[in-house]
Amino acid sequence: MKTIPFQNSRQLCRQGVRHLAVVRNITKRVSGIQDITKQTFHMEKTRPSLPLVSAEFEIFGKVQGVFFRKYTRDQGNKLGLKGWCRNTEAGTVEGVMEGTQDQVNMMKEWLRYKGSPQSRIDKAEFCNEKFIESPTFTTFGVKK
Repeated sequence: MKTIPFQNSRQLCRQGVRHLAVVRNITKRVSGIQDITKQTFHMEKTRPSLPLVSAEFEIFGKVQGVFFRKYTRDQGNKLGLKGWCRNTEAGTVEGVMEGTQDQVNMMKEWLRYKGSPQSRIDKAEFCNEKFIESPTFTTFGVKK
């Protein structure tokens, strides 16, 4: 836990950093005559409790043999998503992603329109989108 002066906590709030402030009063005896009470603030980062979403996807086109899974894994981790992707026997890439609605929407856009540099995306399908209590996976990875 980090202790910061009061004016800095105000500066952090103005900069949009979300923290939980715990106030502690400390009384010191100065020169044996007067008591001085000082407030210190212990700042702890808190995570906003945004609802989590899970969605399955399948990407059609030239998506095998062009490092599509590697780029998908990297993009998923960059966005903070959890889940996986893998090649299918039908020549597509399928997977599951979990994260906030914004994270999932950004990944959907990336899967629809960008992909790996050498890929050609003909169609992207998303299904079974649902709210979840907590992530099932720890990172975004590639399944064999």
